This record gives sequence, C-alpha cells and structure tokens, in this order.
Amino acid sequence: MLRKSAFALGRSIEATDGPIGTVTDLLFDDASWTIRWAVVDTGSWLTGRRVLLPPNQLTPAGEGFTVPLTCQQVKDSPSEETDMPVSRRHEAQLFTYYQWDPYWMGGAPAFGAMPFIPPIVGDQPVAGDEHLRSIVRLKDYIVRATDGEIGHVADLLIDPQLWSIPLIEIATRNWLPGRKVLLAPGLVDALDWLERAVSFRRTKAEIEAAPEYDPSMTIDRDRVRALYSHYGLPTNWI
Repeated sequence: MLRKSAFALGRSIEATDGPIGTVTDLLFDDASWTIRWAVVDTGSWLTGRRVLLPPNQLTPAGEGFTVPLTCQQVKDSPSEETDMPVSRRHEAQLFTYYQWDPYWMGGAPAFGAMPFIPPIVGDQPVAGDEHLRSIVRLKDYIVRATDGEIGHVADLLIDPQLWSIPLIEIATRNWLPGRKVLLAPGLVDALDWLERAVSFRRTKAEIEAAPEYDPSMTIDRDRVRALYSHYGLPTNWI
C-alpha cells in the first residue's frame, strides 16, 4: 500500500542508545523516482549538523523509526556542512563509513523492477548529485500540461517498503480546494527548480479526465496497475 510523504516527515529517529533527531526531508533520484536519503535534523544535539540516513536502514517503531547505529557512530560520521545538493563523494563516504552497500550497486524499487525513466532536463544544481531532489521542495510546485498550467503538486505517494515513488498527487486548482488526480512519474517531461514547476506530457483535458483521487482511499498494487494502464504506461513491473 502506498503512503503519503507525511508517513515519514516529522517522525523521530532513535539510535540503539538514544534519540538522533527528526526527519525533515526525503531526497529522491529523479531518474528512477526512488528515495535515496532521509534528512535528519539533529536539533540541539549536533547543532547545525544535517545527518543523512538511507531509508532502507530505518525500521518503523511506534511514532518514529529506529536505525541500527549508536549515537556516537552518527556523531562521528562524515560531515557535509553545506545545504543541498549532496555530493556523490559525500554519499560514498557515508556508505563506506557505515559499511553499507551503496544504492548504486543494485536494488529494486517497489512492485518489482520499475522501468527506467529518462533523466529530467531543466535547471540543475551546479554541484552534487544532479538527480538528487527534495520532496519538501517539490510540494506545491506548479503543474504544467502541454497546453498550460493546471494546478500544483500536492504530495508524492511512496511505497514504504522499498521507498519508490510510483505516483504523484496533483491538485488541479492552485491553492484552492479542487479535484485531485494521481499522475505517474513516467509522464514527467521536466522539473524546473528555478520556476518551481513540473511539466507533464499530457494536455490539461487529459489530466482533468484522469480518475479522481480521494486521499482516504487505499492505493494498492491493483490501483497502481489500473492507473498506469489508463495512462498507457507499462504495467508488467507492478
């Protein structure tokens, strides 16, 4: 079952011997739409320090997550003081330090082998991993169809087991209550981080004609398959 991003954002992280902090963001790869890092605010414990943890090392526990690390291990981990973007060198240092296999060595997203999605064009950071993006920043971005603007990004739906993003929640009005639909990442044409916009390879009429999304509904494998079929996208991986 897919979950909205709030299932992770704001939740506490506990090491084996005490609290580490709170998840403030999730960084995803815009080529595969897979979450690569949980960004943890350490608060007053490590003031000004951002900690990155691979989501596959987080285990749900009550209202938060646990991670198989001690507080001292986190404190002594490689530090990168700058804000986004995250350099691949820093990612490699973290995986080496924790003795975990890096995600670029393999691993499959949810529902099987999600098909490769071509890299997104548009504004790119001047340094760091050029495909690593912030879920928090993507929320509220303007949605552009091939023939004009139509609403904004309301949220991303995440598979909490393997941390992929099979669907994007779209509100078809900007800043007012309105109809919501779910679009697949495979329909994304470009992300523009300067203009805060995401473009889809569909017309406004096609987006408006998409099945309406009720946030209270359960989005399981069958619903994902039906939506991908509606958009003419491959379903054999689901």
